[in-house]
Parts: sequence; structure tokens; C-alpha cells
Amino acid sequence: TGRYELKKGHTIKGALGTYSQSPEPMGQALDTNWGNPELPATLAAHYVAGYEWQITDLISADIQAYYNSQNQIPMRYSDTSGVTSLRSPDFMADQKGRMYGLEIMLRHNQGKRFFGWLSYSLSKSQRKSERSPQQQGGGNSLLNVINPHDPSTWYPFEKDQTHNLQIVGSWKLPKGWEAGFKFRYTTGNPATPLLGYTEKKYEFDDEIGGYNTLYGEYLSDRMEPFFQLDVRIDKKWLFDKWNLSTYLDIQNLNYFWYNSPETYSYNFDDSERDVVGGIIIPSLGLRAEF
Repeated sequence: TGRYELKKGHTIKGALGTYSQSPEPMGQALDTNWGNPELPATLAAHYVAGYEWQITDLISADIQAYYNSQNQIPMRYSDTSGVTSLRSPDFMADQKGRMYGLEIMLRHNQGKRFFGWLSYSLSKSQRKSERSPQQQGGGNSLLNVINPHDPSTWYPFEKDQTHNLQIVGSWKLPKGWEAGFKFRYTTGNPATPLLGYTEKKYEFDDEIGGYNTLYGEYLSDRMEPFFQLDVRIDKKWLFDKWNLSTYLDIQNLNYFWYNSPETYSYNFDDSERDVVGGIIIPSLGLRAEF
């Protein structure tokens, strides 16, 4: 890692490194019953280049680009091709990953009245594997996927989020009052579409007396965007030998007009779905300091 000050208030920086870690999930990947004790360490290489600008005494900007490559990532699999797997899942380290993007932060340090920052990330996270990720675990829920797997093709990581925006602000008000908020927006996570919902395609199974779930291309769709708005109000009283403060904190205030999806719940034939998300969480606190 290194930093170089071009002139006062202007600094360029860079870093590169190689890393290794025990296979994940910890406690399972290397387990003799549930995992593969012969798995090698997961390897990664990381590259970063950035620029810092101290605009004023209180305001600064930070811009950096990064690239990360990973190898020998454990991937769960089963050796069965039938409907039901009677064998515990195993792992093989044949998955690769790559992540790259741009991060921007504009920060206002604590001043007389205001503190806050704005950050934005534009990123891409992908995986590549010899075996189809659609068949992980050997269960029958994904066997209806008809799209062939190409080992040379990169596909989205399950937690890939193209856009990530966060805004934080806090104000010190007269008479011991303080108010602040945090706003977060992220692109919805990749999702495998259910054809009953997206294309109105259905398949009734006479043997089970119900509908089979028909899947589209693996992670070719996305969930709806995620929003979260939290607000907080503090009040502090100062006495000769002690202080008293109270606060009201409300998380997921956006619930009243937009319920951010964490997952979806589908009906019997996948033709309709409901959003499953967080609920509004208010909390009230009181603190005394002597």
C-alpha cells in the first residue's frame, strides 16, 4: 500500500495484495460428514487505486477504483441425479469470482452544527464454475431449469448490487436537541425468475396434485430495489454533576410508503407474489451519566 501527496490537499493512493482464508462456510466446508476435508484455501488478489481531495477544512472527497479476483471458492454439490438426494452435500473448490467497481465518498466532518457524508458505489460481482450453480445441493427444486450451463460464462453473484447509495446527516440544534437520518438505496439482488409469475407458464403434476415450479435462466432477473430510511432525535439535559439524555430512533420509516423486499412469497402456482420485508422498528431510550 502507498500514498503520495501531489500537493497540499491532493493525494493519490494505491494498494495491491494477495490473500488466503479457510474455506467457507466455516465449520461446514471442511467437515468430514457435511463437507470435504481436502479443500484447499480460498485465494484472492486485490488491486486499488484512488484519489483524495481535502476541499476545505471540513469537507473532503475520496474516489477509488478496485478489482478483486478469487480462486478455489468452495461450491456445494451432490453426486445424485435423481429427484431425492440421500447423501449429505459435499463441496469442491472449482468456483472463481471477480469483483470490480468504483467508490465515491463526500464527507463533511463534525462542524459547529452539522456532520454527514454521502457515499456511492458502482460495482459488479460475478462467478464462474465448472458445474452449474443451478444444481447445487442435489435437491429437486431446481431440476426444472432447462438452460444449459456454460463453464466459460460469468454469471452474477447472489449478492451482486450494481448501485449502492448512502446518505447520512446529523444536526446539532439549540437547547440540547440533535436530529439525524440515514438513507440507503441498493439495487435489488439477482434472482432466478419463476416462469409462472414472469411469463404465465404453468405445469400441473398429476402425481403430486399440484403445480411444479418452473424456473427461468439462473439469476437473470432482479428483485425490486431496496430502500431504507432511519431517523433519530436526541435531547440532552446538563446538570451540575450529571447529564440526562433521551432518544427516539425509528428504523424502516419507509415502510409506510414502500416495503423494501428481502424475499418474495409465491402462491400455489407462482402466478402471484407478496413482498416479504422488514417492519418499522421504533425504539425509545434514556441514559443518565454521573
